[in-house]
Amino acid sequence: MGYINPTWFPKDVTAPHVCAYRDKRGAATPTSANRELEVLSHTFSHAVEWGIISTNPCREVRKLRLPRRNRYVQDWEYKAVHGIASPKMKVAMDLALLTGLRRGDLLGLTRDDLTDNGILVRPSKTEHSSGKMLLIEWSDELKDIVAKAKRLSPRFRQHLIATRSGSPYDPRSFTKIFGRLIKRALEKTELTEPFRFNDLRAKSASDDTLEAASERLGHTSTRTTQDFYRRKPVRVKPLAR
Repeated sequence: MGYINPTWFPKDVTAPHVCAYRDKRGAATPTSANRELEVLSHTFSHAVEWGIISTNPCREVRKLRLPRRNRYVQDWEYKAVHGIASPKMKVAMDLALLTGLRRGDLLGLTRDDLTDNGILVRPSKTEHSSGKMLLIEWSDELKDIVAKAKRLSPRFRQHLIATRSGSPYDPRSFTKIFGRLIKRALEKTELTEPFRFNDLRAKSASDDTLEAASERLGHTSTRTTQDFYRRKPVRVKPLAR
């Protein structure tokens, strides 16, 4: 079975072609393969709406099953990386931990999202579904971190976390910057195992009660929080004999 040929017309692409493409890409980067499958499916859905094709061949192709991530960031690991981070990255890390927001939602925060009662945000995952909005209430610590964010240069900007020119970060560029920070921490601190910026969302979920964490992460069910974000080991008692 051949892969998708860029010279083909949309009607020439079948589910087996998409499946072969998924498997080929997934052998090296399964996460990227799943994301590309989403983009491809979205494109074909528009083609169906426009009358170019009658069915979406991606609908019959399942995403690759990814191993569940279980990396929990210990307090000392967080402090080790935080200690050598730039002022901007310190703010970003603190906001991620306190709010539990996804990387994209965090980088999208602007001054307009700051209200008298807290930070008002519509998570990207709910924007096109439930439309659910979150009001992350102020605490003294959260107010202090936001105040530090406002003092970052350039002072005149809309986004709380922004580039030197004041424009919002591209999530991939931001991830690369954080990756370089982790690499430096592995060389200069006691950190021995790398972690991702998105692992801070899981730490926010793991370091609080299940109910509070589920509300903060914007989940409609605590089951989602428990299954995908709670990464601390479950404490159990030995058998009493």
